[in-house]
Amino acid sequence: MESEVYAEFQRITSQNLPNTFYAAFDRHLPRLMAIFREKASKTGKTAEALADIFKIHDEQELHDINTRRTTVIHALPVYLQEDTSGFFRTCTEESEPELGDIISHFDMASHKLAAKAGGEAEDEGVLRKEREGR
Repeated sequence: MESEVYAEFQRITSQNLPNTFYAAFDRHLPRLMAIFREKASKTGKTAEALADIFKIHDEQELHDINTRRTTVIHALPVYLQEDTSGFFRTCTEESEPELGDIISHFDMASHKLAAKAGGEAEDEGVLRKEREGR
């Protein structure tokens, strides 16, 4: 499914989705790190949580791009004061959902979208036709 999203993005924009995303994300990493570190130096629950994230980051031996990305991704919902309890999940092959579960979950979301739009969403009809093999 992931490769299908990448292929569709490539077809529409003539750009590679992961490369485009990571290039933009990497461009903003230094400023985001600075903003989050500044907030971590203050007092309060958010500042304490950010300080804990940066403590873990600073204890890492290797500070490559992946470490910085991970730190920013963990710090962003904390900075925005969002509930992070269900935000991050570690997936293994054994815990990955079946394709049928993903499709049924997507169907529920598209039905909600259609109800909000007051009719059948165009994408929903296309997806149904693709699944039925038309």
